[in-house]
Amino acid sequence: MCKRLLATLTLVIVCLAVPLPKSHAIDAMVAKNRLIQSVTNSDIATAEQILFEHAIDKWTLGHALMTALNANSARSERTVHRLANLLVAKGAHIDYSDYKGKTLLMEAIAKRFETVTDLLLVNGADMYARDDEGRNAWDYVDMGTGEAEMITWILNNERRMRKEIRDLCKIQNLSAKMRDDCVVITYDLEAPTPVPVALIAEQSKDRRRRSLNVVTVKGDVGNMVPPGKKREIIWEIAKDYPSGVPNKQILLDVIVTLK
Repeated sequence: MCKRLLATLTLVIVCLAVPLPKSHAIDAMVAKNRLIQSVTNSDIATAEQILFEHAIDKWTLGHALMTALNANSARSERTVHRLANLLVAKGAHIDYSDYKGKTLLMEAIAKRFETVTDLLLVNGADMYARDDEGRNAWDYVDMGTGEAEMITWILNNERRMRKEIRDLCKIQNLSAKMRDDCVVITYDLEAPTPVPVALIAEQSKDRRRRSLNVVTVKGDVGNMVPPGKKREIIWEIAKDYPSGVPNKQILLDVIVTLK
């Protein structure tokens, strides 16, 4: 669950998605499969080319990063860190988890990949997420093999820094409009340093709110967004809902997700 910090505004927009040609979905699937294969083979050059030519959703990028962590236990930390840098820079879901609820951060900690652990934390990874067994990042420090002193220091230092940053974050002047088949959201972000930002979309029905999948987004959203005025998020809603959304009214939140 995303943590709302200080002022979080809600607004209502009216929109209808425009169906996309089926060829777009086919091309996207091919690109995703090629990316996973290149990461599995530690083929950084091919992965870079795919990401340059195609817009890949954050969940697929997160899956690719988990693949990089798991593909070969003998793979060097340097190689994984290079892949992680590439995927995170492209917007990988920083809290992606596998079918057992294990997050990228947990896996990096268990492998004792200090540079990858630090990279994930700097980009806002949730230190308090729990897997299906109820274990969090600190439990994985105890579960892993090898020296854990530096990993523990990285976790504790990040926890202290986040506490100081959280109290200073604020989102203001939130607005949204339709532009072609996209939703364009603007906002002002007050923060002492770049922070992770997420777009939340919901619809109301029978006095209950239903979350919408926000996948194809770009702009000032994701792992680390610099503070400033008139930050902009573009949600390509037609790609996420080719047949249109169930009804036209959508509730939007822009929130800081640092925990």
